[in-house]
Amino acid sequence: MRREDFTRKFWLLVIGLILGWSILNSARQITKAAAEPNILPAGQKIKINDRYSFQCVFPRKPRLGAAVLKINVFDAALPAADKKTAALIILAGSDMPAMRGHHAAPPQPVKTNKNKDYLFPVDLVMRGEWEIVLSFQENDREIYRGVILLKV
Repeated sequence: MRREDFTRKFWLLVIGLILGWSILNSARQITKAAAEPNILPAGQKIKINDRYSFQCVFPRKPRLGAAVLKINVFDAALPAADKKTAALIILAGSDMPAMRGHHAAPPQPVKTNKNKDYLFPVDLVMRGEWEIVLSFQENDREIYRGVILLKV
């Protein structure tokens, strides 16, 4: 093998490895960004997309025992009188970040009442920091993911 051929093949291999690594690394970052939920501020209206927005609130201050998270979803396509909707599927789960898995409630569909409020009961069995993960889905596809952090 001539020296020029060896040098050319060597540099092609190096360039291929660098390109492959950079593509793999950027794919990992995109996947990581999509998997990381947004931290949700309490009580504020949050935009999901051009059509939907939502607001989360605890009607009563969360304490040990059962607490209820109320989620209102608003649809911009509805008439101005009442924009609340129950058209989305919301999956919610809770856990303690410091004791991951020990007090976990797996994601489950959130039920709605007749006023189109989504109500998620959270069982707070221990003092400390808790997180509630919300996944908003439309047509069996996740359109938004967020986390509510609270301290009991």
